[in-house]
Amino acid sequence: MRIHSPFRDYYDNVQTQEDNGVKFVRNTIKVAKPLDGLRELFNLVPIFHRYRPEWPISTNLVGFCGKFIPFYSYPTTPGSNKREFCYTLETIKQMISTCKVKEDQSFLMWDEERYFNKKNWKNCLINLARFKGDDLFREIESPIFHLYRDNNRTVLEINPPLNKLQFQKVMDPWQAFQELEMFIGSTLAKQVDPIVPISDVLKAETHGFDRKWSFRKMGRNSK
Repeated sequence: MRIHSPFRDYYDNVQTQEDNGVKFVRNTIKVAKPLDGLRELFNLVPIFHRYRPEWPISTNLVGFCGKFIPFYSYPTTPGSNKREFCYTLETIKQMISTCKVKEDQSFLMWDEERYFNKKNWKNCLINLARFKGDDLFREIESPIFHLYRDNNRTVLEINPPLNKLQFQKVMDPWQAFQELEMFIGSTLAKQVDPIVPISDVLKAETHGFDRKWSFRKMGRNSK
């Protein structure tokens, strides 16, 4: 696979000089109004809504080659733009301790599944693993996307730099490159209609020639 992109990502060094015809044109695009299906998918991720202003917690979802990976991010120090990314329950617990927030964020009985706690996080992982969303990737024509909230709006980022999301915590460079190559070469490949062979007889009939009558026979009968 050959990557054509204005930026480098953490898996780029895996590509070799060998060209198997698979190309990944990687340009980052932000979409203010994601597809309804993507917004519904993002709503499966439980949110933190009660946190300190100096420790803002961001809810995120990465789509990668048919997989959906939820995570959270928070500042490394109060008010800092540098952020730490949490993809596992253990790192989420560290975030909860650092940001001094409650582990159980639910408080409304009729909407308790919307907020973070251990049970909702586990159910989120199960539901995302079961979800078959290849059509979503085909619709945005990309193997990678990132969903996050900005001022209570859901924003879609297509082909984001995964190194900035510390995605190497989830997948090493070799696995990421191989999955991209397979997904782009199969799921995202443009389908070409097969060429159906046509017999000489059928070709003749499509051009108006009746195989029951030759020109020579038609000439004799017309006398």
